[in-house]
Amino acid sequence: SSKGTPKTQRPLALLAGMRLNAELIAQSQQSVNPIKQRHLNLRAYKIALIENLAATRDHFESIDLSDNDIAKIPLLPPLPRLRSLLLCNNRISRIEEKAFDEVKGLVSLVLSNNKIESLFELGALRALPKLERLTVVDNPVVKTKYYRQYLIYTFPSLRIVDFTKVKEAERKEAATFFTSAAGAKVYTELQARPDVQVDEA
Repeated sequence: SSKGTPKTQRPLALLAGMRLNAELIAQSQQSVNPIKQRHLNLRAYKIALIENLAATRDHFESIDLSDNDIAKIPLLPPLPRLRSLLLCNNRISRIEEKAFDEVKGLVSLVLSNNKIESLFELGALRALPKLERLTVVDNPVVKTKYYRQYLIYTFPSLRIVDFTKVKEAERKEAATFFTSAAGAKVYTELQARPDVQVDEA
């Protein structure tokens, strides 16, 4: 191992995956990040379910659940202090429709390298009026035609999408397209649940 890089001690139970509970939260690394946010590090515990986050008692502005085994984002508990949520390198394919209803202060969401296939799953982000930074790279959904334009139009608070600043010209272009007759039809199709056929008018 390289010198100067301390190894994080992991419990033996980690081999089978850990339950996200009050005990694990208490034992996990807590710090202040470079932008002065209280940060909770829950990376690489093989956590399968997001649960019991109320046990954080809303003490953290930033929570990192990257490098786990999470397949779904459920309804999150009230965490008004939360500003940044990192969920990269999981297996997320589903996002509960009301997942973010109780974390309306969220400014940054990182979902890179998951299994999100449709823009429908990102509809839950409508509950986040302050969301400025969204990262969805390395998900199948990014190959969807009009993917970036859809995000820019649907979530007007976004300033950075997939590490690229949103330009004013992009906002105008997306708005012009999606408010046209053809664009409105495309928009309806993009936000539809994948297993629901949109009627041809």
